[in-house]
Amino acid sequence: MWGDVMKRKIRGILFCVAFFAAVLWIYGVWSVNGKYAKISEENYETGQWVNLDGCKLTEISNTEGYEIQVLGKEIVNTDILLEKYATKKEKEAYLPDTEEFSPWRPDRVYLVHVKLRNNSLEESMERGIDWQPMYLFYRNVVLDFDMQLYALLNRSAEGSSTLSLKPKTEMEFCLPYGIYKELLGKNADKINTIPLEMVLSLWPVMKTVTL
Repeated sequence: MWGDVMKRKIRGILFCVAFFAAVLWIYGVWSVNGKYAKISEENYETGQWVNLDGCKLTEISNTEGYEIQVLGKEIVNTDILLEKYATKKEKEAYLPDTEEFSPWRPDRVYLVHVKLRNNSLEESMERGIDWQPMYLFYRNVVLDFDMQLYALLNRSAEGSSTLSLKPKTEMEFCLPYGIYKELLGKNADKINTIPLEMVLSLWPVMKTVTL
C-alpha cells in the first residue's frame, strides 16, 4: 500500500514538472514570436527601380542612396561567352579557377543585365553594392554568382564585385550565374521557363525581382 502511495506521488510530481515545462516552452515560443517580427517581402518586375535605402543582404551591407533596375536576362553557352569576352590565356585559366569553388564548370550561364544608380548627394566609399551575395532562386532551384565570369564581363569593375558610384551617376553591369546540370538535373534543361527571382535584400524587407 505504501508503495502505491509513493508511486502516485511520483507520478503527480512528474506530471507537475511536465506541465510547467510545457508552460515555459509555450511562453518561450510566444516571447520569441512577439520579439522578432516577421520579415516582410516586396517583389518587383523587370524594369522597375528598386530602392535599397535601409536594406541589408549581409551584416555589413550599406546601400543607402542606391537603386537597382533589372533590364533583362539571357542564357548563353559557356564556351560562346568565353570566346566573346575572354583572351586565350583567360579561357585556359577559367576552368582551374572555377574548380576552386566547384568541381564542375557551368554548362550555360544565366546573365542578368542590371543598371545601378547612386542618388546620394555626397560621395562615400562606405556606401555601395556587393553583387556576389545576390543569388537567383525559385523553390528548390538556386543559381549562385560566378565571380570569375563577372570579372571578364565587367572590365571596368577591375575584378571587384564590391563598388561605389559617384553621386548622381548610374552604370550598367552584366551579372553571371552558373547553370550546372550536375546540381539542377532536369531543371537545367528548362531553366528558361522557370520564373527565377533575384534577391536584392534579405532584411528588414526581403526585396526580389522576378526575371
